[in-house]
Amino acid sequence: MIDALVNINLNRTLDVPKTIESIEKVKDVEWVRLVMGPEDVIAYLETANWVALEDALFGISEIEGVTKTDSRVMFPKNLKKGEKSTMADALVNVDMDRGKDVRKILSQIEETKNVQWVRLIMGPDDAVVYVETPNWVELETTLFDISEINGVIKTDSRVLFPKRE
Repeated sequence: MIDALVNINLNRTLDVPKTIESIEKVKDVEWVRLVMGPEDVIAYLETANWVALEDALFGISEIEGVTKTDSRVMFPKNLKKGEKSTMADALVNVDMDRGKDVRKILSQIEETKNVQWVRLIMGPDDAVVYVETPNWVELETTLFDISEINGVIKTDSRVLFPKRE
C-alpha cells in the first residue's frame, strides 16, 4: 500500500464545495479537508500500488478548479528493517552551507550508501542527488544520513514513480 498527502490549491472564483466534492470522488482518496495555510485543501490517499497512485494524482490534477498540487508520499507504517517492500528511488535537492568546504560535503554525500550520483545545480538549491534503494526502510535511512552530513542545511526529496511496464 502506498499512502500520500496531496496539498492542493484551488481557483476560489469557482465553486469550491463542488471542487472538493469532485476530489473526494477520485478513486483512492480517503478524505479531503480545508486547511489554513499556503494550500486550500489537503487530500489523503491510500493506494494499492504506484500505478494507482499515479492515476489518482492525475485524476485530482485534472479536476476543474484545481490549480496546483504538491504530493508527499509517506513512508509505510509498520515496516520493519529487513522486511521486503517495493524499490524506492528519489531525487533529493540539497542546500549546503557555502561557508563550508562544498567539495567535501559533495564527497560525503557521494559516499553515502545508496547514492548513485550527485550534481551541482543552478537555482535555489545547490545540488541534486539520485538515490536508488531496494526498499522504503533503506530510503528513509539514506535520506536521514544525507540530512545529517555536516554542511547540509536542508534537503527536499522527491520519490520517483517506477516506470510503467
